[in-house]
Amino acid sequence: MADIIIGLILGAFGLLVCLAGLRVFFVALPIIGFVAGFYAGAAAIAAITNGSFLGDLTAVIVGFVVGVVFGTLAYLFWYLGALLSAGSTGALIGSGAMKAIGVSSGWVIFLIAAAVAI
Repeated sequence: MADIIIGLILGAFGLLVCLAGLRVFFVALPIIGFVAGFYAGAAAIAAITNGSFLGDLTAVIVGFVVGVVFGTLAYLFWYLGALLSAGSTGALIGSGAMKAIGVSSGWVIFLIAAAVAI
């Protein structure tokens, strides 16, 4: 049930961004940058330590720091932020799709995520 509620909230947010255009995108872009940076930082620590995603405090701290850096870059360099947003969204979709169909090879997931990001 919680998954459905979260999905509806995210769908409504996506619809707002889609219909309100640039005004909402100026606010949404740093948030997207933070989320992408948090995911990248925490996933990198999980891969380095062979732990689970957000399995220890180090992953959370590194994810938060990288998220703040990505969010700040997205705000200060709007064009770079738009590119990071599009690329990270594509990579997340590609890696999520590979996990959903049961691909377990890290290299295959990385290559597909990179291809979808580009």
